[in-house]
Parts: sequence; structure tokens; C-alpha cells
Amino acid sequence: MTNTSLPERISPAEAHAKMKDEGYTYVDVRTPEEFAGGRPAGSVNIPLDDAFVAAMEARFPKDARIVLGCRAGNRSLRAWHALSAAGFHEPCSSSARASMPRRGRSAK
Repeated sequence: MTNTSLPERISPAEAHAKMKDEGYTYVDVRTPEEFAGGRPAGSVNIPLDDAFVAAMEARFPKDARIVLGCRAGNRSLRAWHALSAAGFHEPCSSSARASMPRRGRSAK
């Protein structure tokens, strides 16, 4: 059954707490180049492209605890819809990656 509700939108602090306290994985859906320029500490990069759902299915079970993120929220929202349609259970969506503990270069 496809989830037709809207995603749980969370703040950077909430995303960090879910990673630290609840075992969520932060999936950054930006391009590899954007990801290399700075990203939340502990995040993984799975770009939102034609292979996104297949890549997520290969890496995570459908009930994985996932926070999706990008720069402004548009891609993470599209990723959420794609994962929900594929049967993933309630991923969260966060857009403010720059405010989370970071690895890589600082965002300008």
C-alpha cells in the first residue's frame, strides 16, 4: 500500500537527535559533488536519480530508520515520495543539512 500522507519534516537538530539517539541513517540525496563539498557527519550519499530507489533497496530494508536530506528540501521530498511508493516505511525528511554536525568543507 502506498503512503499518501506528507512526510514528517524535521529540523536539523531533530535529524541529528534521531541519528544519535534512535539509530536513524541520514541519506543525503544531493549529487556526489555537492556531498563532497560538505555534509552532515555520519551521512551517506545516494543521489536522487533514476537509480535512487534501486540503490536504496540494495542498501536498506524497507523498515530502515532513514532521514532524507538535501540542500533546500525539494529533492528530499521527491525522494520521500519515491521511497513511500516503493514501500519504505515512513522515512523522515530534513532539508537543512548545513546546520548539522558536518564533515568535509564548510558550506558558504
